[in-house]
Amino acid sequence: MHRFIFLFLIGLTFASCQQEKIKYRLFYSTDEPDGEISKAIKTVMERNHNMEIELVPGVGTFANLDSIANGVADIALIENFVPFKDEVRSVLSFY
Repeated sequence: MHRFIFLFLIGLTFASCQQEKIKYRLFYSTDEPDGEISKAIKTVMERNHNMEIELVPGVGTFANLDSIANGVADIALIENFVPFKDEVRSVLSFY
């Protein structure tokens, strides 16, 4: 019985170490510096967290905001001049 419990705990340890990466879709405008910023976000987040970031070139900042509001995008770079939407929360500002 002790051997079974020991093997179960070893198996549980290995299973918890190999968790599936969390996947996010980051929409960005193709105008620079948004592309460079998006690549930097992807690199830092994937290096430091158990996640995978898919970079998706968006049509523009208004379309990126709509993608967030509609649940198509998880993260998006949106410029400050865009009107506020109730469905979207701002987390970080770049200047």
